[in-house]
Amino acid sequence: MDRAIDPVFAASQKRRRLVIGAIVTAVLVLAFSYGPSLLKPSVPRSRVRIEKVDHGPVEASVEATGTVTPELEEVIVSPVDARVTRILKRAGDAIKVGQPILELDLSESALAFERVEHDVQLKRNEQRRSQLDLRRTLADLDSSTEAKRLEVEALRARLAQQTELAASGLVSKDGLREAQLNEARAALELQRLIASRSITEEMNKALIDGMNLELATLEGQRREARRVLDLGSTRAPRDSVVTWTVTEAGALVRRGEPLARLSDLKSFRIEATVSAIHGRVLRAGLDALVRIGSVDLRGQVSTVEPTVRDGVMRLWIRLDEPTNAVLRPSLKADVQIITDRRADAIRVARGPFLTGEPAQDVFVVRNGSAFRTRVEFGLIGYDTVEVAKGLEPGDDMIVSEMTNYLHARELKLK
Repeated sequence: MDRAIDPVFAASQKRRRLVIGAIVTAVLVLAFSYGPSLLKPSVPRSRVRIEKVDHGPVEASVEATGTVTPELEEVIVSPVDARVTRILKRAGDAIKVGQPILELDLSESALAFERVEHDVQLKRNEQRRSQLDLRRTLADLDSSTEAKRLEVEALRARLAQQTELAASGLVSKDGLREAQLNEARAALELQRLIASRSITEEMNKALIDGMNLELATLEGQRREARRVLDLGSTRAPRDSVVTWTVTEAGALVRRGEPLARLSDLKSFRIEATVSAIHGRVLRAGLDALVRIGSVDLRGQVSTVEPTVRDGVMRLWIRLDEPTNAVLRPSLKADVQIITDRRADAIRVARGPFLTGEPAQDVFVVRNGSAFRTRVEFGLIGYDTVEVAKGLEPGDDMIVSEMTNYLHARELKLK
């Protein structure tokens, strides 16, 4: 027989069902309200680098590796085959202009200079004798010419007298004819003497010119012999620092072999190497940025070596501040060759997010979350990147490497 349910128990069961229903309803409400946010991937804010998009200049560049080298380097070579007798300066020594670096045995060169000097003096003496002979010959010719001129005048006077007498019938025709022949013969001899003097002058002038050429050749040889002696003294042409010398006294050096290298450590330039794939855009005159530690130096490409070795090209950069205190020989530097620039562009700081593609997905931060956004980039500079499309000045962008999160449309920043 059925019994009536206890009212107290029934009320208790009803309350229990109401509590369970309320809990389930609350759980469902919370799940629908906060479930999506709980399922979002997240990343600690401290582990990402966030940069603000702004306006400013962007310079496209090619990366290169640079080495600081002295702007002025000089090699002193041996002018002759000689033996090193003494080493006066060694690598690292400062040297003043005119100071000797090495001593060479130049006895043969000194003898060669003395022989050439002797030949020069002999040739000058020969030249003076030839000039004196010319003067004497010309003096003799002038004397003979003057005597012959007087003789011609006398014969002409006699011919005039004989002509008058012949007209009066006082002189025979044979006498007149003889006077005419004597005058003509004397006139021809006078012309021969005048011509002989002219020819003698020209011949002696040619002789003197030849001697002058021989003398000039000998003097050139003497200057070269003197230059060899001066070079053999291995004196510094300017204030500098010795970076290398022959290390052993008594060593035999051949003509043209280096004896010492000097560098002016007051002024520097940059020798850079860059991949040959950038060869098309490299040329003299391009601006360059040289970064040594935290110091940036500006300059221009002065020379680009046209040859490619092992896929690498060499170039030299002339600095705007070649005497900057940070510069030291053989110091390594990061070099950026500026190939293009925008004076005013939308830009963001360069970071590991770059893949090299013109368009890629990045994360833009808004209201505590990072949203995946498609962005197109333009010029890529040393420390900034041009934003061509997809971002506006004032946006915050994550510039860290985010490849592992590109599957998510939104990231929660914790």
